[in-house]
Amino acid sequence: MTTVKVLKGMMVFEKDSIRVICDLFYEDRQSPVRVNIKVKKEKMEHLPHGDTDYHDISEYYYIDSSVWEIINKIENSR
Repeated sequence: MTTVKVLKGMMVFEKDSIRVICDLFYEDRQSPVRVNIKVKKEKMEHLPHGDTDYHDISEYYYIDSSVWEIINKIENSR
């Protein structure tokens, strides 16, 4: 894959989730592959160790769609 172009983001009913429509561009293809991916945000709280009262919250995103469905979409778009 050479480029990913996000076309549209849509809200979904699940908390901290979004559905994203993307075009995936490949060198060996004339047209991009359009995929529909659900992305979810997670928060992780890092609790303090020792005598400090400092703590941190990290946020990260992950693909919450079926990876197999995305792979099939890409492979069947030839």
